[in-house]
Formats: sequence, structure tokens, C-alpha cells
Amino acid sequence: MLKLYAIVALCFVLSDNVPVAQTNYDSFLNPLKMKVASLQNPKVKAASEKLLSHIEEFAAQPWAIDQLVDNEARAQGLNDSETTSLHGIAKQVQNAAEFLFGFHLSDFQNFYGTFCSPVFF
Repeated sequence: MLKLYAIVALCFVLSDNVPVAQTNYDSFLNPLKMKVASLQNPKVKAASEKLLSHIEEFAAQPWAIDQLVDNEARAQGLNDSETTSLHGIAKQVQNAAEFLFGFHLSDFQNFYGTFCSPVFF
């Protein structure tokens, strides 16, 4: 997994558009951050804020968002309706991560299967 982080970090460092990327990052996430800030349920709001704070991880580990939602639902004692609401926010966070970082689960699976298999190294 560290190899993947190193590759993603290297691609980011080599990018010529780092200031532009940061501007796009902030402007793209602001509506989602405002939506989370406007949530009325404090438990769902806290869990949603945690999802947003880990968005970079979801780009490299897309499956981690489901695990975090499950963990937060248990930790916050969310009922079914609240958990469904959190899953909706999680999907939006996952879509934002995919858009911002250009990474989709199928891309990761293809990358991992090709370059991170023990046979390759």
C-alpha cells in the first residue's frame, strides 16, 4: 500500500498545476462542506465531517469509505434512517474523491492487479 501512496504522491509532485489543483480542490469541496455543515442531526453531521476529513484516503483506498461508515454508524449509535443518510453523504464524498483525484475503484483494482501483485515485484 505504501507503494501506491508513493506513486500517487509522485504524480502530484510532478504536476505542473499544483496551485490550480488546490484551487479546484477547495472550490469543488466547498458545496459539499456547506451541505455537511447544514445537517441538522448532530450524529450524522459529526460522522459526515469525519468522512470529509479522510477524503484523500478514499482516493487511494475507495473501499475504506464503507468501513468508515459502518464504524461511525456503530460508534454514533445511528438508527437505520441516520445510517442511510450517512451512506448518501459517503457516496457524495466518494464521488468527490474520484473526481478530484481521478481514481475509481475499478482503476485501483486494475492497477493493483497489474503492478502490485507479488509476481510483478
